[in-house]
Amino acid sequence: MIVLVNEQSASASEIVSGALQDHGRARILGTRTFGKGSVQEIRQLEGNRGILKFTTGHYVLPSGRRIDRAMVDVTGAWGVAPSPGLRVHETDAAMAQRLRARREHRRITEDASAPACPDPAWIRTTMHDELLAVAAEVLTDRVRRGAWPQRFDEDDPASVAHRNEIDRLEALRGRLAEQLIEMEDRLDVLHAESHGGA
Repeated sequence: MIVLVNEQSASASEIVSGALQDHGRARILGTRTFGKGSVQEIRQLEGNRGILKFTTGHYVLPSGRRIDRAMVDVTGAWGVAPSPGLRVHETDAAMAQRLRARREHRRITEDASAPACPDPAWIRTTMHDELLAVAAEVLTDRVRRGAWPQRFDEDDPASVAHRNEIDRLEALRGRLAEQLIEMEDRLDVLHAESHGGA
């Protein structure tokens, strides 16, 4: 089994994909997940004076590792990382193209051009879905050979440096996203206070 994930995969999807990976039941393909393994509760304050949101727990994978980015362990691990050789990055432009292409195939039609069992070339050119195409290739290779294929040499210094740079930038993007969320939350509070006091 291959599970497709990206940096937008959060919470339940991370828990399921991480558990499947920990138990050796699936390979993970894509990019590191968002890193949200916390459980929040929301309570309305008396007299409609606001809302309180607080963390009540954290999910832990079967290996004992937490996925929440705020709870990084000593190894610096967070989220669910792709399995070795299955890191596939999708740019924002490629994602937009994939979503547009997928919209056409959501309708039930009698499209004779769509193969009954889509091959990777059709997925890549018609659906513009690189992750799904790679997953189909890897699974086909796994069935034919009986072993998971290696898409690149894990020990190649250029590949390692490239992956490390991707991880660094993804982590930076994650921290910036958290700061933006905190800023938006603070702005909401300030706007609510200014409207309540006016």
